[in-house]
Amino acid sequence: MSYATHDSAHVRDNDLDRAFGRFLEPQLDVIEEDRNTALAERQKRLVISALVLVPLLAGSIYGIVRHDWSVFWVTALNLAGGIGAFVWLQKPVEAFETSLRDKIMTVVCHLLGKASYDQAAGGFNLSPFDDAHLLSSYNRQTIKHHIKGSYRNCTFELAHAELKYSSGKSSSVAFDGLLLSVSVPRVARGKIIIVRDWGAILNQMAGWFTSGERVKIPNEDFESKYEVYAENQAEAVNFITPTFVRNFLALREMAGSDNIVAAFDGPRFLLAINDVPVFLDGFSASTPATELRDSVAKIAHEVTLVHRIIDQLHSAG
Repeated sequence: MSYATHDSAHVRDNDLDRAFGRFLEPQLDVIEEDRNTALAERQKRLVISALVLVPLLAGSIYGIVRHDWSVFWVTALNLAGGIGAFVWLQKPVEAFETSLRDKIMTVVCHLLGKASYDQAAGGFNLSPFDDAHLLSSYNRQTIKHHIKGSYRNCTFELAHAELKYSSGKSSSVAFDGLLLSVSVPRVARGKIIIVRDWGAILNQMAGWFTSGERVKIPNEDFESKYEVYAENQAEAVNFITPTFVRNFLALREMAGSDNIVAAFDGPRFLLAINDVPVFLDGFSASTPATELRDSVAKIAHEVTLVHRIIDQLHSAG
């Protein structure tokens, strides 16, 4: 996911350098020391795990070769131990990366202005997206990287969601991407929903589960990609203006994903961008502290997409 091709005025290099210099640069030596400590601890735990598990594995192989099935429990113990060892040896690195995410997001939240960050995302509400039928059916959810803030008198919430539907032994991914909720300058009377164009038959089926009636938009490019449904046809015309249509098509290019749906629902604009990676996956414990600025710049450019969307919502009126 890359937004660097769009106007990046919201993340000027001077602003990024100042924020990085204030919040992260003074800690780089400590961060590098912590990184090396975490990697060394993982290596030590790997050696300990090998010393414990290799003899068990050798015993299992020896028993199987001799058709001695009494080693079944040793094999089971070996497998369980291997899984446990993998989790155990990753703990130091995971703790380091969790701590570093908070430090990085301090810089990003400063660039966003009035914003806060929560890795666990316990307070993010999926209900508005469900009510607007923007998400496929799911029964398992993982929400993380919750950002709350305000910009141009609009409050916003952004989070990464991984939603799955599991039935029996099968499981499928219903959604894996970004969810954004923004308060809008004008309140919509009734839901206005923008979904993908799936062709005549599938569009007809989608309409059965979508609020309102189909709205024809006088833009061939938009009509070839999206369907609009509204509970109030006149209101839809006021919100889905030619400027909004151009901005929405540009947003599709910015996000680098064809799988974008949206809705105006009362006082909020909802946006779901599927099939995009986690925006904080751009770094790991393998990234030296001296290279963190580039990682922070990439994350900041991606997260400040919310500013560009709010600008577009203001200009579309």
